[in-house]
Amino acid sequence: IAALVPDNTLLEITDHCYLRIDYSTRCDTDLYRNFVFPYAIVMIFVYPLGIPFIYFVLLWRHRHEINPTLPDGTRPHDPHSPEMDKVLDMRSANRNLLKCSFLFRSYEPQMWWYEVFECVRRLAMTSLIVLLNPGSTTQIFVGLILALVCVKMFGYYRP
Repeated sequence: IAALVPDNTLLEITDHCYLRIDYSTRCDTDLYRNFVFPYAIVMIFVYPLGIPFIYFVLLWRHRHEINPTLPDGTRPHDPHSPEMDKVLDMRSANRNLLKCSFLFRSYEPQMWWYEVFECVRRLAMTSLIVLLNPGSTTQIFVGLILALVCVKMFGYYRP
């Protein structure tokens, strides 16, 4: 958001308004007002909301294939059991999962949703924290609380 802020200090000297982050971009043009600025505002919401949502939809649609049931109808929970090896073999053999396997490959089958949590965590730790007052104790406190919650989640779920 800070990248979209115009620098009006040069207005007196040049009679033009420039983007603070890139002085080669003028903010007083029709192209900037009608296309660049609205496009940037839309994209600010598309990525942070859209990517985790798309990941969740993909994983939700394939959750039963990512965490398949054994022939006896059970799902193992012990990551070191021979049954878990069978589940992982079933998952690896499924060709339908190739296109989204990068989202769950690193996690246990029952943790099919964990990459969405990781995506939201990364966005919160990099983008949400920036919106707080830079260098303030609030920013540091919120960052520490987020980090502690994420460590607790990782310790509890052991993905």
